[in-house]
Amino acid sequence: MSDITRIEPVDRNPDVFSSGQQKIQALDYPAPAIKQEGSTDTRGYSTAFSEILRENNTVSSDTLSAAMDKAQQWQAPLGDVLIAQEGNISRNIYGDFSQSLQLPLLDIATLGTTPEITTERQMDYLLHNQLVLLQDGPSPLYASASFDLPQDPLTRRQSFPLGHFSAIITARDHRRFFLNRYGRVLCARATVKLARWAPEFSARMRMSRAQTLVLISGCALFASTAFFWPNATFTAANIVFSIWFSALIILRAAALVYAPFYEQAGHKNAACTMTADLPVYTILVPLYREAAVLEQLSKALKELHYPAAKLDIKLLLEEDDEVTIDAAKALNLPDNFEIIIAPQSLPKTKPKALNLGLQFARGDYVVVYDAEDIPHPGQLLEALAAFKAGPENLACIQARLNFYNPHDNWLTRQFTAEYSVLFDLILPFLKRLDIPIPLGGTSNHFKTGILRKLGAWDPHNVTEDADLGIRLSRLGFTSDVITSTTQEEAVGEMRAWIKQRSRWLKGWMQTYLVHMRKPAQLYKDLGARGFFGFQVIFGGILVAALLHPVFIVWTSYALFQQITYSTGTSSGGVTLQVANFFIFFAGYFFSMLAGAYALEKRGHHSLIATVFFMPIYWLLVSAGAYLGLWQLIFKPFYWEKTTHGRRVSGLVKEG
Repeated sequence: MSDITRIEPVDRNPDVFSSGQQKIQALDYPAPAIKQEGSTDTRGYSTAFSEILRENNTVSSDTLSAAMDKAQQWQAPLGDVLIAQEGNISRNIYGDFSQSLQLPLLDIATLGTTPEITTERQMDYLLHNQLVLLQDGPSPLYASASFDLPQDPLTRRQSFPLGHFSAIITARDHRRFFLNRYGRVLCARATVKLARWAPEFSARMRMSRAQTLVLISGCALFASTAFFWPNATFTAANIVFSIWFSALIILRAAALVYAPFYEQAGHKNAACTMTADLPVYTILVPLYREAAVLEQLSKALKELHYPAAKLDIKLLLEEDDEVTIDAAKALNLPDNFEIIIAPQSLPKTKPKALNLGLQFARGDYVVVYDAEDIPHPGQLLEALAAFKAGPENLACIQARLNFYNPHDNWLTRQFTAEYSVLFDLILPFLKRLDIPIPLGGTSNHFKTGILRKLGAWDPHNVTEDADLGIRLSRLGFTSDVITSTTQEEAVGEMRAWIKQRSRWLKGWMQTYLVHMRKPAQLYKDLGARGFFGFQVIFGGILVAALLHPVFIVWTSYALFQQITYSTGTSSGGVTLQVANFFIFFAGYFFSMLAGAYALEKRGHHSLIATVFFMPIYWLLVSAGAYLGLWQLIFKPFYWEKTTHGRRVSGLVKEG
């Protein structure tokens, strides 16, 4: 087994991202060795390849004829079209392909000794181009797992001047080779890449020394002033937090006012045309103990309106999850569904799995889906259209999220109202204000090259999505939202919901601490609007979640004192109490109104009455916040697993 220390990094510069929106020093990935899509000679070599397929009876005549039509229509390699169909005959197809090129088909079991990979650039080059290095030197020899190789040897050499192809290897064996031999290396890169290149953006360190000093000093100052001047201290704190709460309320109210104008402006996104120049699209699906929803997931991904030959689907599993591994293998999925099994390593988090899968990604674009997701079939085309219509620095598209089981119980109804407000009202309004968007944990579409240059996901942040949205903005990139919806499963069990919410809010705490290590730099990167928007969204939601029950107790106590000792209350105290009651009223009112509006627009008319129970739901959010705070201190990288698949029937899809 290779050791991580033997792979030389391309760039260990700790200040790689310190310039904010200025130029990013990042890994310069080599150009593809061969053209991965739309090859000009696809039709020519497909004809020669098809003759051998027909002679060997590898596929039926009807299947071959239909596959050749698709290959010509989509300008995709014939082999990719065939292995994306049902059945598990990819090795036979690779055998016929190698025969048509007059090259041997290698077996990973008999591969023998190969040259050691010594640099990250070399590793990335081989992974991204589906190559295995067989012989190093001035004229290296490679085995290729790509069907996009010209049949003619001279054309092949001209298209790939960096060496020679001496053999073919299946895509499955290509993955096995790298995971078996360099699995620890790949997992280590997935874990330490961001922390090594840009430690100031990594949650691996919970708090900087300066933050620790400020926290200790602030607590000491508050305790001392509260001891000597309790009334003045708590009054000042009341005013500060009231301003924070008020900003969050104003944002929510403004988003509600803006929503009808957003709809009238015709923001129903157009879908990209199904043309032959569609790029390869990578789908990353991290799975852990998700056997129950695998069949539903595979069905949803097969129904996507996109050429199957240009879908690069990665199912990311963990080595110790034998049940899900066996379930995935039992489905006998087409070979454009690739199973990547991560070796045991810590932290065992979703972003680490995503970073591992990204190293194998072949697509120009990449999207993340969760195990229980049912994306709208046209979502990839809609995201592509948004990318094409957007500016050059548009790096991410966030689809909307909602639930297919909103009617299960009181908790799922509240969850549905919350998601409807967030994704249908708040995020479009943040985009309108040019405030950084906290991405959702799924249905994020990225330009793959930009995502890699950013350092991808932070494996030590348990809400890697929200963190990545802020990092994108800090480095000069933008995100956008589309109307296409991905349906998820709402958690309906109280204990599971509290655990999930504690992880989310712990991750938001991590994200806030990471990006507030250097507030002046954050202000410079985001500008005034983005900086204060970050304070309102991240700081405001965290403060509201933690202090909501405290605010209730404090205001109730002040009301009790006002009633009991009305003659001794100053006019300033009365004014503050009135302000507190107004904040309570405004917060509940606009939240309920936004929830009712969003549910009505979603067609959930029967759920509208549930908004009156939001205050109780918010207290549950506070419980999750306190659990998240405790875990941030004692278990910062622990991932609270949410179990899915308790309800996989009665699915509701977007029309």
